[in-house]
Amino acid sequence: MILVRTINLTKYFISGFMKRKVVKAVDNVNIHISRSEVLGVIGESGAGKTTLCRLLLGLIKPTSGSIIFENIDITRANRKLLESIRHKMAYIPQHPETALDPRWKLYDSLAEPIRIHRLVRDRVEEREKVLELVGLVGLKEEHLSRYPYEVSGGELQRAIIARALSLKPKFIVCDEPTSMLDPSTQALILNLLKKLQEQYSLSLLFVTHDPDIATIMSHRIAVMHSGMIIEIARTNDILEEPLHPYTQQFVSTVFKRTRLKSNDLLSYISIEESSYTCPLYAKCPKRMLICKTKKPPLIKVSEEHYVACHLYSESSS
Repeated sequence: MILVRTINLTKYFISGFMKRKVVKAVDNVNIHISRSEVLGVIGESGAGKTTLCRLLLGLIKPTSGSIIFENIDITRANRKLLESIRHKMAYIPQHPETALDPRWKLYDSLAEPIRIHRLVRDRVEEREKVLELVGLVGLKEEHLSRYPYEVSGGELQRAIIARALSLKPKFIVCDEPTSMLDPSTQALILNLLKKLQEQYSLSLLFVTHDPDIATIMSHRIAVMHSGMIIEIARTNDILEEPLHPYTQQFVSTVFKRTRLKSNDLLSYISIEESSYTCPLYAKCPKRMLICKTKKPPLIKVSEEHYVACHLYSESSS
């Protein structure tokens, strides 16, 4: 059963003062996440991953399109309905050090959502709930009396995860939650997230620029570029048989652990540059004439495998 899906989700940003430029940060995205499923989203910096996260959580409004959560269009829901839905969603950010009030001890940061939603009757029950949360993520009671700057990066991320679980959400957006951690701590946090996801049957959108991490965490992977989903499939299919030329290059290059040069892969492009062409046209080794004149739709090529490339469309044959 599908928990959350998007329909032609689009977000434009306007930059520049003298010469205004419109950027498609998210461009006509159609994805779905089933209950208890982890959808990984991979792509280079500037692909639109974080904007997609913020849209799904309702932190920013889309330019067009819809987000459907439990069969409710949250892009058109009123405030009262949104408030009844928000506690079912949670967020684990890339920078845990900016997610908590530095003036509060960890106890108060973890207790805040519980107090706001009045989930307990008194302070005794509140403390029991907070202790239960820190136990779930491997923290100790002594950590609760510390400020965010008094704990390590790994401990702080565990506190963020505990806070995310406090309202018993069904859907959690993880925006590169381990990218700021050292490798050993990163492995511990990934194992914790995987354990909690399975234990509580959580649905996750897991954003990363690292296919290795996406492989560990995800049931399916979506590849994002220039705001578009250019390929989406089961994890093994993406890694063993990527279809899109960009996916082939991205996966093979990152897995070989060679650094990508800034001009090897395209980044954000303006609407003027992309309205009628594939955004990868300039650098794609397999480009055809149709790629210059028509944007490729997301085409189903096999069971749960979709690709936005004219190489697989009937119109190019």
